[in-house]
Amino acid sequence: MFEIDKYPEIISFFQQMIQKQETQQRTPEKIREIIQNGKAIFALTNAEYSEDAVEKLARHFEQQFEVQQSFGSAIVSETHKPWLVQKKAEIDFYFWDRFRRYLEQGVRLPPQVIMTLDQDTDSILDYAGDPSVQKFQRRGMVVGHVQSGKTSSYSSLICKAADAGYKVIILLTGITNSLRRQTQDRIDHAFIGRRAEFGKGIKSEKIGAALYASNGDDKWPLFGTTLAQDFSLKSANSFGVPIQSLDQPVIFTTKKNPSTLANLLEWLKLYYPNGGIDHPLLLIDDEADNASINTKKQKGEVTRINEGIRAILNQFNKASYVAYTATPFANIFISPDSSDEMSSQDLFPSDFIKVLEAPDNYVGPSRIFSHDGDLSSLMVREPNDYEDILPVKHKNHTEIDELPKSLEEAVIVFILVRCIRIINGDGHKHCTMMVNVSRFNSVQDAVSGKIHQYLTRLSDDVKLHSHSISGERNSQFLKEIYDLFEREFVDTDSGEVIPDWSSVKATLVKAVSTISIQIVNMRGGGIEYDKHEETGLHVIAVGGLALSRGLTLEGLCVSYILRNPSAYDTLMQMGRWFGYRPRYEHLCRLYIPDFARDYYEYITYATDELRSEIKLMESEGKTPKEFGLKVREHPAAIRITAANKMSAAVPISLSISFEKKHVEGHAIFTSESINFKNLNLVKNFVRELGPTSDKHSHYRPRLFWDNVDKSTVRELLSKFHFPDICKELSVRNGGTSLVLDYLDDRPDELLDWDVCVPESNSGEEDFNTLEALTLKLRKRISGKLEQSGKIYRITGKSNRVADRRDSLFGLNKSINEKDLKADWECNSKRTRPILILHYFQAAMLGEKETCVSLSVCFPGTSTYSPERKYMANEVWSQLNLFDDPDFDDTDDDMETYDA
Repeated sequence: MFEIDKYPEIISFFQQMIQKQETQQRTPEKIREIIQNGKAIFALTNAEYSEDAVEKLARHFEQQFEVQQSFGSAIVSETHKPWLVQKKAEIDFYFWDRFRRYLEQGVRLPPQVIMTLDQDTDSILDYAGDPSVQKFQRRGMVVGHVQSGKTSSYSSLICKAADAGYKVIILLTGITNSLRRQTQDRIDHAFIGRRAEFGKGIKSEKIGAALYASNGDDKWPLFGTTLAQDFSLKSANSFGVPIQSLDQPVIFTTKKNPSTLANLLEWLKLYYPNGGIDHPLLLIDDEADNASINTKKQKGEVTRINEGIRAILNQFNKASYVAYTATPFANIFISPDSSDEMSSQDLFPSDFIKVLEAPDNYVGPSRIFSHDGDLSSLMVREPNDYEDILPVKHKNHTEIDELPKSLEEAVIVFILVRCIRIINGDGHKHCTMMVNVSRFNSVQDAVSGKIHQYLTRLSDDVKLHSHSISGERNSQFLKEIYDLFEREFVDTDSGEVIPDWSSVKATLVKAVSTISIQIVNMRGGGIEYDKHEETGLHVIAVGGLALSRGLTLEGLCVSYILRNPSAYDTLMQMGRWFGYRPRYEHLCRLYIPDFARDYYEYITYATDELRSEIKLMESEGKTPKEFGLKVREHPAAIRITAANKMSAAVPISLSISFEKKHVEGHAIFTSESINFKNLNLVKNFVRELGPTSDKHSHYRPRLFWDNVDKSTVRELLSKFHFPDICKELSVRNGGTSLVLDYLDDRPDELLDWDVCVPESNSGEEDFNTLEALTLKLRKRISGKLEQSGKIYRITGKSNRVADRRDSLFGLNKSINEKDLKADWECNSKRTRPILILHYFQAAMLGEKETCVSLSVCFPGTSTYSPERKYMANEVWSQLNLFDDPDFDDTDDDMETYDA
């Protein structure tokens, strides 16, 4: 059997051959023809030429050349002066060129991904500042996706910055030793080019990018940290990093720790006691929303890590701070007490904010947690058997007498994934299961012990019975493995070919035998994937905080999570399952409680919206400071300007714009009488609209009306019964709402409307809802009851009722829908608003129950939104799901628990 990863020379040869073809000629047929005509390369590399080899190579290159990635967007301060384009010809991009070749030939990233990486990091370096000028202090931020390639981005930036003249590079990793060690290993490969070890000098063997240098004139950057050792004064003084007269760049890969930062500052002051270092500094802060932000509430007080970072930056005449994060909430939501804080020398990204786009082969939150995500039903499982055994909220030293049955099943699924990957020729790849069920080391120890006991019993049984024809009848374990195989991998709609049971059964012993269990925390250490590159490491990783941020789990297939964190960033960063899963994304499984799934759906929407805001402001030429202020004033974060929130009613002052927004009635009342009133309201509204439009030049469902008068729509919105949690649409005392006020503030705009009713793509037609008009009702299955069962949130924690592509309705078909991903992008092309009437059946409210809600997509506006005053009750004042009294607001404490 041909194992594709064992023949890098063959991969490199055919990649270059295919790249020579014009893009439109890289068809599957042409790729196979090139491979078949290149038969000689197999003999030269002692590889067997076979149909299996041709097929695996062809599939590999089809995936490589199909991958697309868009360039990122950015908002930049008005003081920025572009410099890189003019100076590019003068720069010898030695470190970048060899890293690029390493990505092409060693890592084998798709060509489009490398091209995008090149262009994006050029722009980041340009924003960071010209190292040849006399003085500057710049602050910027790069927003990526969780597990999407931020490391490749800042590694590329480091290489290019070193080539351009930055002499001191400090890379701040997370707060755990395991993450710092992993990052050091990656920098050794990407930039240093050899294993960073004090005392060995250039005698160390070349690794990573150094193997792809174009000539023998090697350059070696200096380093002040190693795989085994973070920065210390002793090592810096012993092994001679000459800060006064650097001829090559020096890099420090350090943990975000107050003592480490203090030691680094002290070392710098030994040579420059008064600051004024002329060597240009690039300080990259990975996971920048974690530990770096000044969280002190009292004016003038600063957290130790934040103070340490700022003190180091201030030692240099020329310093650029670049924050990298996938969850930028903490970086942007600075205290609103003083907008001056945004432009001071704190760490707010006042000079630039760059958003990176993920390639289209990225397995991200939208594919997993959106109710229309293609991996949602295939990947996510919701265990409900853990509360009496391992409750989400528990204390240190809680006794664990047994494992939840769902966790035992997850272990079996992991073994089955191993079997399938072995059969598919990927048995030598890393393969990981993650178990994150507690922040306490004591509980992690107990859980790992129980998993070890279970895995040992299962392994013994498999070895005894798996080679027997009647094994499934004689072994309860084998019967359970067979049943799970049928349920999880055979009876699915993944579209992928799955090996038969006999092949899987014959592989079980091999799959189980190599699996180890490892605790990942400060006491248990990291996972040493680098020591098992040839055979792959197959591990069940048990941990807490160390598994929740930054650390990459190679070949992660199965995740089992029982956690209830307190913030957007903590929750999203737990998503180690995001990333790239070539040839096995259909095998991955995620076990999370139903409430966590709701939270992830909500946060996915919030994060996408935040990224969309940056794109929108780029199109408007706005600056980072303006962005920070605008996000704070977004309707989703209502700003209370007076009185105590706990009063029965509080006055609030709002200036709201719904420009290019999709405002959704994401919840309904469970009361049958109220629901009946809403159904009748909409039925009468549709009756008054008359015949549907026959316009076919627009994206539209079957039931579509155009040229509807504004007053008709306003009347429906004023009479429809929305719960209070639909803050923008809910009508209050005085018969007004935020949306109605927005309409009234524009007497000369929004005069003509479109109206439509989306339908399900399948299901039976309903003949009663709209009388003369038939309708295929949508179904909503992930909803949640709130406020003692009085309110039904239609898609769980998400503030949505619409499908993601509903925002296309009413747009002209001349617009390419593939270019429109976010709601605001669709609405920016809209010439008039559209009212969407959402009919659906909610499983939780009864299969026969027909429900209705509304949403509105607004176009752009030329009218300023004046400030209005409102009286708000406590429910309406709550900002988001984290006011939920059941939401655990206790942060992981790295010093007390598992840092």
